[in-house]
Amino acid sequence: MDYKEGIAIFEKHCKNKIFVRSLKNGNAKILGKKLEYEMKKLLGIPLPQILQQRCSNQQLISQLRITNYELQKSNKQQISKSTNNQISNIITQAKELRNELFTQISNLHKDLFELGEENTESIVKKRKSLLDKRKPLIERHEKVYQAIEEYFITKIIPASLNLLLADFVLPQNPKSDFEKQPDIQLIKLKNKIATKLSRLKNLLNFQAYTAQAEPNPMPEGSKKKEIEVMHRELTEDYNKIVTIIKSRE
Repeated sequence: MDYKEGIAIFEKHCKNKIFVRSLKNGNAKILGKKLEYEMKKLLGIPLPQILQQRCSNQQLISQLRITNYELQKSNKQQISKSTNNQISNIITQAKELRNELFTQISNLHKDLFELGEENTESIVKKRKSLLDKRKPLIERHEKVYQAIEEYFITKIIPASLNLLLADFVLPQNPKSDFEKQPDIQLIKLKNKIATKLSRLKNLLNFQAYTAQAEPNPMPEGSKKKEIEVMHRELTEDYNKIVTIIKSRE
Protein backbone atom coordinates (compact mmCIF):
# COMPACT_ATOMS: atom_id res chain seq x y z
CA MET A 1 0.00 0.00 0.00
CA ASP A 2 1.47 3.37 -1.02
CA TYR A 3 1.25 6.68 0.85
CA LYS A 4 -1.69 8.12 -1.12
CA GLU A 5 -3.70 4.92 -0.78
CA GLY A 6 -3.01 4.93 2.97
CA ILE A 7 -4.27 8.53 3.29
CA ALA A 8 -7.42 7.66 1.34
CA ILE A 9 -8.20 4.84 3.79
CA PHE A 10 -7.23 6.89 6.85
CA GLU A 11 -9.40 9.83 5.74
CA LYS A 12 -12.55 7.66 5.86
CA HIS A 13 -12.08 7.00 9.58
CA CYS A 14 -10.36 10.17 10.86
CA LYS A 15 -12.51 13.10 12.00
CA ASN A 16 -9.58 15.54 12.17
CA LYS A 17 -9.74 17.02 8.66
CA ILE A 18 -6.91 19.49 9.34
CA PHE A 19 -4.59 16.62 10.25
CA VAL A 20 -5.62 14.68 7.12
CA ARG A 21 -4.93 17.77 5.01
CA SER A 22 -1.47 18.13 6.54
CA LEU A 23 -0.76 14.50 5.59
CA LYS A 24 -1.94 15.10 2.03
CA ASN A 25 0.23 18.20 1.64
CA GLY A 26 3.24 16.71 3.43
CA ASN A 27 6.27 14.74 2.31
CA ALA A 28 5.59 10.99 2.04
CA LYS A 29 9.09 10.07 3.25
CA ILE A 30 8.80 12.26 6.33
CA LEU A 31 5.15 11.60 7.23
CA GLY A 32 4.91 7.96 6.15
CA LYS A 33 5.80 6.65 9.61
CA LYS A 34 3.35 9.08 11.23
CA LEU A 35 0.54 7.83 8.98
CA GLU A 36 1.46 4.23 9.76
CA TYR A 37 1.41 5.00 13.51
CA GLU A 38 -2.03 6.66 13.33
CA MET A 39 -3.49 3.78 11.29
CA LYS A 40 -2.27 1.29 13.90
CA LYS A 41 -4.07 3.30 16.58
CA LEU A 42 -7.25 3.16 14.48
CA LEU A 43 -6.94 -0.63 14.47
CA GLY A 44 -6.97 -0.56 18.27
CA ILE A 45 -3.41 -1.80 18.70
CA PRO A 46 -2.26 -0.92 22.25
CA LEU A 47 0.35 1.83 22.36
CA PRO A 48 3.04 -0.29 24.10
CA GLN A 49 2.84 -2.84 21.27
CA ILE A 50 3.19 -0.09 18.67
CA LEU A 51 6.16 1.53 20.40
CA GLN A 52 7.92 -1.78 21.10
CA GLN A 53 7.15 -3.41 17.75
CA ARG A 54 9.87 -5.85 16.67
CA CYS A 55 7.99 -7.66 13.89
CA SER A 56 6.23 -6.90 10.60
CA ASN A 57 2.90 -5.07 10.58
CA GLN A 58 1.13 -8.25 9.42
CA GLN A 59 2.57 -10.23 12.34
CA LEU A 60 1.57 -7.46 14.74
CA ILE A 61 -2.05 -7.55 13.50
CA SER A 62 -2.11 -11.36 13.74
CA GLN A 63 -0.86 -11.19 17.34
CA LEU A 64 -3.58 -8.63 18.08
CA ARG A 65 -6.32 -11.00 16.89
CA ILE A 66 -4.98 -13.76 19.19
CA THR A 67 -4.53 -11.60 22.29
CA ASN A 68 -7.50 -9.26 21.84
CA TYR A 69 -9.87 -11.39 23.96
CA GLU A 70 -7.33 -11.69 26.78
CA LEU A 71 -6.71 -7.94 26.62
CA GLN A 72 -10.42 -7.13 26.91
CA LYS A 73 -10.77 -9.56 29.85
CA SER A 74 -7.76 -8.01 31.59
CA ASN A 75 -9.19 -4.52 31.03
CA LYS A 76 -12.49 -5.43 32.70
CA GLN A 77 -10.70 -6.94 35.69
CA GLN A 78 -8.45 -3.89 36.05
CA ILE A 79 -11.32 -1.42 35.78
CA SER A 80 -13.29 -3.33 38.44
CA LYS A 81 -10.43 -2.73 40.92
CA SER A 82 -10.49 1.04 40.49
CA THR A 83 -13.40 3.39 40.88
CA ASN A 84 -14.47 5.57 37.97
CA ASN A 85 -13.77 8.67 40.08
CA GLN A 86 -10.16 7.65 40.70
CA ILE A 87 -9.59 7.01 37.02
CA SER A 88 -11.27 10.28 36.09
CA ASN A 89 -9.10 12.24 38.55
CA ILE A 90 -5.88 10.71 37.25
CA ILE A 91 -6.75 11.40 33.61
CA THR A 92 -7.85 14.95 34.47
CA GLN A 93 -4.52 15.57 36.21
CA ALA A 94 -2.70 14.09 33.23
CA LYS A 95 -4.49 16.45 30.85
CA GLU A 96 -3.69 19.40 33.13
CA LEU A 97 -0.03 18.37 33.18
CA ARG A 98 -0.01 18.03 29.40
CA ASN A 99 -1.54 21.52 29.03
CA GLU A 100 0.91 23.03 31.53
CA LEU A 101 3.88 21.47 29.74
CA PHE A 102 2.53 22.75 26.44
CA THR A 103 2.27 26.27 27.91
CA GLN A 104 5.85 26.14 29.23
CA ILE A 105 7.12 24.91 25.86
CA SER A 106 5.18 27.65 24.04
CA ASN A 107 6.64 30.30 26.34
CA LEU A 108 10.14 29.06 25.53
CA HIS A 109 9.24 29.18 21.84
CA LYS A 110 8.28 32.84 22.33
CA ASP A 111 11.59 33.55 24.07
CA LEU A 112 13.52 31.85 21.25
CA PHE A 113 11.58 33.84 18.68
CA GLU A 114 12.32 37.11 20.48
CA LEU A 115 16.07 36.39 20.39
CA GLY A 116 15.97 36.84 16.63
CA GLU A 117 18.40 35.34 14.15
CA GLU A 118 21.63 36.96 15.32
CA ASN A 119 24.55 34.70 16.26
CA THR A 120 26.54 36.86 18.64
CA GLU A 121 28.19 35.08 21.54
CA SER A 122 25.60 36.26 24.08
CA ILE A 123 22.64 35.39 21.83
CA VAL A 124 24.04 31.92 21.10
CA LYS A 125 24.54 31.33 24.84
CA LYS A 126 20.96 32.41 25.64
CA ARG A 127 19.58 30.31 22.77
CA LYS A 128 21.40 27.21 24.02
CA SER A 129 20.10 27.79 27.54
CA LEU A 130 16.51 28.01 26.27
CA LEU A 131 16.91 24.91 24.11
CA ASP A 132 18.35 22.98 27.07
CA LYS A 133 15.32 23.96 29.15
CA ARG A 134 12.91 23.04 26.36
CA LYS A 135 14.25 19.54 25.61
CA PRO A 136 13.16 17.76 28.85
CA LEU A 137 9.78 19.51 28.72
CA ILE A 138 9.15 18.22 25.20
CA GLU A 139 10.24 14.71 26.19
CA ARG A 140 7.93 14.73 29.23
CA HIS A 141 5.03 16.17 27.19
CA GLU A 142 5.46 13.35 24.66
CA LYS A 143 5.44 10.70 27.43
CA VAL A 144 2.30 12.15 29.01
CA TYR A 145 0.58 12.31 25.61
CA GLN A 146 1.48 8.66 24.90
CA ALA A 147 0.30 7.54 28.36
CA ILE A 148 -3.07 9.24 27.89
CA GLU A 149 -3.41 7.66 24.43
CA GLU A 150 -2.55 4.26 25.91
CA TYR A 151 -5.29 4.65 28.54
CA PHE A 152 -7.98 5.46 25.97
CA ILE A 153 -6.95 2.40 23.93
CA THR A 154 -6.49 -0.13 26.75
CA LYS A 155 -8.73 1.46 29.46
CA ILE A 156 -5.91 0.78 31.95
CA ILE A 157 -3.99 3.56 33.73
CA PRO A 158 -0.32 3.05 32.70
CA ALA A 159 2.11 2.78 35.61
CA SER A 160 4.30 5.37 33.87
CA LEU A 161 1.52 7.97 34.21
CA ASN A 162 1.59 7.83 38.01
CA LEU A 163 5.34 8.49 37.92
CA LEU A 164 4.87 11.43 35.55
CA LEU A 165 2.23 12.92 37.87
CA ALA A 166 4.22 12.37 41.07
CA ASP A 167 5.69 15.88 41.32
CA PHE A 168 3.08 17.81 39.35
CA VAL A 169 1.34 20.76 40.99
CA LEU A 170 -0.92 22.89 38.83
CA PRO A 171 0.18 26.56 38.97
CA GLN A 172 -2.40 28.96 40.33
CA ASN A 173 -3.38 31.87 38.05
CA PRO A 174 -0.19 31.82 35.94
CA LYS A 175 -1.14 35.04 34.10
CA SER A 176 -2.46 37.05 37.04
CA ASP A 177 0.73 39.17 37.05
CA PHE A 178 -0.84 41.46 34.45
CA GLU A 179 -3.24 42.81 37.05
CA LYS A 180 -0.34 43.72 39.34
CA GLN A 181 1.32 45.95 36.73
CA PRO A 182 0.95 49.76 36.84
CA ASP A 183 -0.87 51.51 33.97
CA ILE A 184 2.30 52.68 32.21
CA GLN A 185 3.80 49.19 32.23
CA LEU A 186 0.56 47.67 30.91
CA ILE A 187 0.49 50.12 28.01
CA LYS A 188 4.11 49.28 27.18
CA LEU A 189 3.28 45.57 27.28
CA LYS A 190 0.23 46.11 25.07
CA ASN A 191 2.29 47.94 22.45
CA LYS A 192 5.07 45.36 22.61
CA ILE A 193 2.64 42.48 22.09
CA ALA A 194 0.90 44.34 19.26
CA THR A 195 4.27 44.60 17.47
CA LYS A 196 4.93 40.88 17.97
CA LEU A 197 1.47 39.99 16.67
CA SER A 198 2.06 42.07 13.57
CA ARG A 199 5.38 40.33 12.90
CA LEU A 200 3.86 36.88 13.40
CA LYS A 201 0.96 37.72 11.08
CA ASN A 202 3.43 38.89 8.43
CA LEU A 203 5.40 35.65 8.79
CA LEU A 204 2.22 33.66 8.18
CA ASN A 205 1.05 35.76 5.23
CA PHE A 206 4.34 36.83 3.60
CA GLN A 207 7.08 34.66 5.22
CA ALA A 208 8.75 37.94 6.20
CA TYR A 209 8.69 40.22 9.24
CA THR A 210 7.22 43.07 7.17
CA ALA A 211 4.30 43.12 4.73
CA GLN A 212 5.30 42.50 1.12
CA ALA A 213 3.80 43.59 -2.21
CA GLU A 214 2.56 40.07 -2.98
CA PRO A 215 1.18 37.47 -0.52
CA ASN A 216 3.39 34.44 0.08
CA PRO A 217 1.57 32.28 2.66
CA MET A 218 3.65 29.99 4.83
CA PRO A 219 3.17 26.34 3.81
CA GLU A 220 1.62 23.81 6.18
CA GLY A 221 4.09 22.29 8.60
CA SER A 222 5.48 22.33 12.14
CA LYS A 223 6.88 25.87 11.80
CA LYS A 224 3.49 27.28 10.77
CA LYS A 225 1.73 25.48 13.63
CA GLU A 226 4.30 26.82 16.09
CA ILE A 227 3.77 30.41 14.90
CA GLU A 228 -0.03 29.99 14.98
CA VAL A 229 0.17 28.81 18.60
CA MET A 230 2.33 31.81 19.55
CA HIS A 231 -0.06 34.18 17.74
CA ARG A 232 -3.09 32.70 19.50
CA GLU A 233 -1.50 32.88 22.96
CA LEU A 234 -0.19 36.41 22.45
CA THR A 235 -3.66 37.47 21.25
CA GLU A 236 -5.11 36.13 24.51
CA ASP A 237 -2.52 38.12 26.50
CA TYR A 238 -3.24 41.24 24.44
CA ASN A 239 -7.01 40.98 24.99
CA LYS A 240 -6.53 40.45 28.72
CA ILE A 241 -4.31 43.53 29.01
CA VAL A 242 -6.80 45.64 27.03
CA THR A 243 -9.60 44.49 29.35
CA ILE A 244 -7.59 45.45 32.45
CA ILE A 245 -6.71 48.87 31.00
CA LYS A 246 -10.38 49.57 30.16
CA SER A 247 -11.49 48.54 33.66
CA ARG A 248 -9.16 51.20 35.11
CA GLU A 249 -10.45 54.07 32.99
